[in-house]
Amino acid sequence: MRDEHPGKVHGRKATASVPPHPGPGAGSPGGSSSIRSKRVMPEYTETAGLRIRTIQGYSGTQPGDPDKAAALILEVISSARPPLHLPLGQLALEGFREKMAAIESDIQAWELKSRDTAF
Repeated sequence: MRDEHPGKVHGRKATASVPPHPGPGAGSPGGSSSIRSKRVMPEYTETAGLRIRTIQGYSGTQPGDPDKAAALILEVISSARPPLHLPLGQLALEGFREKMAAIESDIQAWELKSRDTAF
């Protein structure tokens, strides 16, 4: 596991927080602000090309407020106990909860055998 937890660094209290995990939002990259090759390969028109056109079609119209996200991030970094993870928006929250449920399911399925490996 790569999550970091509050601890001490050189004898001083230190906390670490993973960068925010935004869901799609009006400020998300991928639309007009994304950088793509000027060379278009016709072989990919129906695969990567379709994805690019889809992203361009909704770019800038996604739900979400970048100003509210920024304000929350500033609030979090100023808090006494910043979260290790900060999903931003409904889709990010749902994604995190699905991931946590999948992890819990895996743990439960193998818990007894996992415990048997203890020294």
